[in-house]
Amino acid sequence: IPIRKTSGLLQVIVGAVPDKYSWVLNLLNMDGSVSAGLAELHGVATSKSVLARESKILHALVKGFILSRPAEAITEMQQILAEHKGNRLGLFLGAALALKNASNERALEMLKELSQTTTGVPIYYADYLRGEAFLHKGDYLNSISAYRWFIGHQPGQNYIKDAYYKIGLCYWLNGNENDALAIFDEAREKGKEATEADKSAARSLSEKNPPNVKLAKVRYFTDGGYYKEAEQLLTGIRSIDLDGARDDAEYYYRKARLSHKLNRPDVVSLYLETIRMTGQESWYFAPNACLQLGYIYQSQNRVKEATEYFQRALSYRRHEYKNSIDSKARSALAQLGRM
Repeated sequence: IPIRKTSGLLQVIVGAVPDKYSWVLNLLNMDGSVSAGLAELHGVATSKSVLARESKILHALVKGFILSRPAEAITEMQQILAEHKGNRLGLFLGAALALKNASNERALEMLKELSQTTTGVPIYYADYLRGEAFLHKGDYLNSISAYRWFIGHQPGQNYIKDAYYKIGLCYWLNGNENDALAIFDEAREKGKEATEADKSAARSLSEKNPPNVKLAKVRYFTDGGYYKEAEQLLTGIRSIDLDGARDDAEYYYRKARLSHKLNRPDVVSLYLETIRMTGQESWYFAPNACLQLGYIYQSQNRVKEATEYFQRALSYRRHEYKNSIDSKARSALAQLGRM
């Protein structure tokens, strides 16, 4: 049973490896399958083994973070928490999944409950997640406080640069321009660029101007599940509010993301317009638009179109979320049997 638990997770990971690395797997005599891996994890999760709870958690995390099915993942995590009330690991991972599923208020509830349990090893990253959740909500002062707590207690360097950048961003979105610019200067000198979040922060800090305030607010409201607030802002944006080609492309991308969340019929045309307007620029709007189109066609069992757009997502060479978008596209292709 312990072997099946580990084997299941490895099956998922190896099953998503692209063809160009297949020689490594052949050299090591390794083969993998996403569906087979999930089946193994499910088998252990439904057994009477002491590893059942751990396998349930792994099963949920694979669905949420590798297969990009966060709604299913958070349902599984809620069942785990119902069986094991107050479990700190469950609360932490549940909050992370809730944030990914645009369930910001649920994430805040879990993080609050987690903060009230003082036993066990401290989870400093939970304070970073709390900063993210308050940023999504537009509660900038509480977001700044959470990020500062994280910076003050996190012993390592991961996410430090991004936390500083997000503090500056909170000031920027709150209208405190001078404080924002001072923190942006500090963020350029702090932390490392190891994690994707830190790399994204470094890229944003290298831009000539900070992000468009209205578009950034739309982004975070949408990410948090505050769709009414996002739509009110989006409908109020005029051409004079957009400064250059990047803002124009992002405007259509934000419209597409909101339409996708609300299951509107114009989502495909908006993603296609985003791809057209992005062109060959290194912005992440086009590759993620391709990824999302792949998911849409996959849900409609249109395998040919889904495969085309997952492969297009992989074709973009330089953008700030390349690692995560490529990983999701490869996993999706593996599910379709195209890798």
